[in-house]
Amino acid sequence: MDWACQLLGLSPEFLNSSEVGGGAIQNTASDSALIAIVAARSLYLRHHPDVSLTNLVIYTTSQTHSLGVKAGLVLGLSVRVLGVRAEDNFSLRGETLRLALEEDERQGLKPFVLRTVIDYRNWHLALGRRFRSLKLWFVLRSFGAEGFRNYIRKTVALNQIFAEFVASSDLFSLITPPSFALSVFRLDPQLKTLEQPSHSLETLNKLNKLFYSRLTARHDILLTSTVLNGVSCIRFAVGSARTDISHIIQACELLHKEAKLTLKSWEQAQERY
Repeated sequence: MDWACQLLGLSPEFLNSSEVGGGAIQNTASDSALIAIVAARSLYLRHHPDVSLTNLVIYTTSQTHSLGVKAGLVLGLSVRVLGVRAEDNFSLRGETLRLALEEDERQGLKPFVLRTVIDYRNWHLALGRRFRSLKLWFVLRSFGAEGFRNYIRKTVALNQIFAEFVASSDLFSLITPPSFALSVFRLDPQLKTLEQPSHSLETLNKLNKLFYSRLTARHDILLTSTVLNGVSCIRFAVGSARTDISHIIQACELLHKEAKLTLKSWEQAQERY
C-alpha cells in the first residue's frame, strides 16, 4: 500500500508508517465503498454522538456506480442521488452540491464524508484477507515504477487513437471526452440529406441496443454497455499490456463493419413496417 501511495504522489500522511494513514487491499470495489462509508459514519458519529442514524445521508450522483446505493441499503442509511448533466461531462457541480446541502440542513438531515483512521482489523469486513497483495507485489516488482507509468501512458495513448477514430467517423459519436484508457461512444449515423429528420433519442437507443447485441455475439472483441442520463452507449477500454496499435485498428474496422450491418438490418426492418 505504501508503494501505491508513493506511485500516486500522495502525501506521507497516507503511508502506513505515518501512524495516521494506511490501508489494505480489498476484494472488490463494492467492499471498498462499503468500508469507506462505515468508516465515514463512525467518524461522523464520534464527533456528533447526538445525531440519529436515521438522519444520516449518503450522497451519490445519478451516474455513480450502483455500489453506492447498495452500501446504503446494506447499512440501512438514506441515499440522495444528485443529478449531473452531459454538458458538464457528468461531473458533479458545486452549485448542485451546495443546494442539496442547504436543503438537507433545513430538514435536519446530515450528509457525511470520509475522513477517518481505524485500526487494522477494521480496514476490511472480514477478519482475514485473501492474499491479493502478493499479486500486486509481483506486478510492481516485475514492471517497476517506470514500467507501470509507461504501461498507463501506452493504454491512454491507444485509447486516444480510438477516440480520434470515433470523432472523425460519420457513424459514431463520443458521449463523453476520453477518460484515461476509456472511451464512451454510440452509433450515431449522420443524416444522409438535410431534409431527413434527425434521429430521436428513442430511435438511437434502439439502434445502439441492436448494435451492441451484434457485438456481444462476436468472440473477437469484448465491450460493455451503459446508460448515461437515458442515453444508451458503449464503453471501449484498453487494459491489456499486450494490446498494440494493430489491435486498435482491428477494433475500429470491426466496429465500422458491424455498424454498417446494423444500419442495413435496421433499415430493412423499417421498410417492412
